[in-house]
Amino acid sequence: MNFEELVKNRYAVKLFDINKKVSENDLDYVIEMARLAPTAFGLQPFRIKVVSERAVKEKLQEASWNQPQITSCSHLLVFCADNAVMERIEHLGKIMDELGLPADKKATYMDFMKGAFAEKSPEEISFWASKQAYLVADHVMLAAVEKGFNSCPMEGFDSKAYGEILNLPKNLLASIIIPIGYPADEARLKMRFSKEDILV
Repeated sequence: MNFEELVKNRYAVKLFDINKKVSENDLDYVIEMARLAPTAFGLQPFRIKVVSERAVKEKLQEASWNQPQITSCSHLLVFCADNAVMERIEHLGKIMDELGLPADKKATYMDFMKGAFAEKSPEEISFWASKQAYLVADHVMLAAVEKGFNSCPMEGFDSKAYGEILNLPKNLLASIIIPIGYPADEARLKMRFSKEDILV
């Protein structure tokens, strides 16, 4: 499929085939596309928790308004904003060293990144990191279609409860969840505004 076909074939699945699982190879591919997605500064301030255990999904369903996608999906991808941004900067610095980036260029970029977050509150950093997770989520949804299955981006869940159920570190905040799997429903009519309605 070309890009237009991927976009047109993606839809928000409301019920998955519980008996048909996404292969480990296809799951790895989807995660790799997430890894390659763009993020501000290249910091990738997100983590993905992959949930496949039925018992865990049942607990998460209760924290997701009992929506059927949670327990019927093959895998539930929980995108978490990583608020430990200074640690991510230091980690990126090590990657720069591994790639052989000149010391002066590394120092300039490290100072630039640290300066960008020095005055931001924890709430501002969390909001920023959540937006980065959303950029990555789009790559995952289109990669799923390419591999022959689909997904459903969801915000209808209790982030705090997810953190407790999944025992997430304090620096991680569940921001968006994407169940993936093979649909057991039919795609509905795709309703979109006209080009004139989205241009200013």
